[in-house]
Amino acid sequence: MRTEPPRSSPAAVAVSGALATVPLPADAARWRELLETVDVPSVAERFVERVREIDGYRQPRVPLSRIHADAVESFTRLLESLATGDPELTRAIAIHVGVTRARAEVPLISLMSAIQLDFSMIWDELCALGGPGDAELLLRHTNSVWHVVDNYVRQTEQAYLEEMHRMEDEAASVRRALITELLGEPSPPPSRLEQLSELLGLDPDADFLAVLARGDAIAPARVEIARLERSGHRVLPLYHHGGLAIVLPLEQDGVQESAGRLRELPVGVVEPVAGLARVSAAARFAGELATLAEEQGRAVTPESGWRQLLRRRVAGQPLAGVFDFDDALAACGRAERTHLLAAVSSYLRTGSASMSAAELYCHRNTVTNRLRRFAELTGIDVTVPVEAARAVIAFA
Repeated sequence: MRTEPPRSSPAAVAVSGALATVPLPADAARWRELLETVDVPSVAERFVERVREIDGYRQPRVPLSRIHADAVESFTRLLESLATGDPELTRAIAIHVGVTRARAEVPLISLMSAIQLDFSMIWDELCALGGPGDAELLLRHTNSVWHVVDNYVRQTEQAYLEEMHRMEDEAASVRRALITELLGEPSPPPSRLEQLSELLGLDPDADFLAVLARGDAIAPARVEIARLERSGHRVLPLYHHGGLAIVLPLEQDGVQESAGRLRELPVGVVEPVAGLARVSAAARFAGELATLAEEQGRAVTPESGWRQLLRRRVAGQPLAGVFDFDDALAACGRAERTHLLAAVSSYLRTGSASMSAAELYCHRNTVTNRLRRFAELTGIDVTVPVEAARAVIAFA
C-alpha cells in the first residue's frame, strides 16, 4: 500500500510558469535549515490527535504514550532521510512500528492510514515554516518528501505482514502441540482436559466426529478440511497414529451436512464421540478402521468394521481356531459346502429361517436342515446367540 503523491500544495499554488520539479544544488543549505527547524515533538502531538480519529486507533491497544514516542522517532528519522537521501534511516523504526502494531492487532488498513498522515504532517509543517521565497524550493522537494514517506510506508507494511505470518506460525505451532496432547496416549487427566478445551475453544461435553485417513485418502481429506474451514467450521487436524487424524465438534451449525463428503472417503470414522475425554481413544480406533478402509476403498465405521477387526486381532493367536471352521467343512463336497455357507450367512443376516428360505428360494425346512448339518460339522449352532457370534466373526 503506497501513499499518493500530492495534487497541490501551498507552495505549488504560490508559483506559476515552468518550474523545476527536482532539487537544485543551491537548495541544499536552505532545505536543511527548514528540516532542522521542524518542531518534532509538536508535530508528534498533533499526529496523535489526528490518528485517534482513525478506526483501530480510537481505543488502541497500544498506549497513547507509546504512539507519541514512536511518532517522535518516526518524524525524526523521516527528516534525517530527507536531509541525507538515505532511505535506510527509517528502517529500524518502520520495523518497530510494523511489529508492535501487528502484535497489538491494529488492522493493517488503520496502520497504513495512520502512517500516510506523515506526509501531510511533514508537508504542512514545512510549508508553515517556509517564507515567501521558499515556494519554488518546496515545490522542487515535493517528490522527495513523497518518496521518503512512501518508502517508510512500504518498510512498515512489510514488517507488519512478516510479523503477522510469524504470529500465524506461532499460533499454528501451539495449536498443533495442544491437539497432539489431546490425542496422546493415555488421554490427558480431567484437569488438563478442561484446560485444553478452553485453549482450543471446545465444549468438553460436546459430541465429536473422529476420522483418520491413510495413504491415498490423505490428500482428499486435506481438501475437505480446507473446505470445512472455509465454511467457518472448527477442525482439529493432526498427522497422528500413522495417518491424518481429524476431530470435528458436531455441535457446530451445519457441520453434519458439511462433513458428509469427508465421510464418503476411504477413511476410518467414529461418531458420535461423547465428550472430549473419549476423543483420544476414538482417534486410535479410527486409525484401526482406516486400515480396513484402505483395503475396501470406502469409509469404515465401528458398525461395519468390528467383525473384521476382531478377526484380525485374534489372527495368529490360539483363539484364532475358535473362529476357523474350514477344516471342519473339509469333508463336505463343493456343492454341499456352498449350500451350507449360503444358509448360515443368510441366517446370520436375517435371524429368521423363513426369511432365509425366501432369500435362497428354498423351503424353510431346507434352511433348518442345513443349519443343523453345519452345527454337526463345526460345533457352531448359529441359532444360539453366543455361538452365532463366533460364526459372524468367522464370516468377517
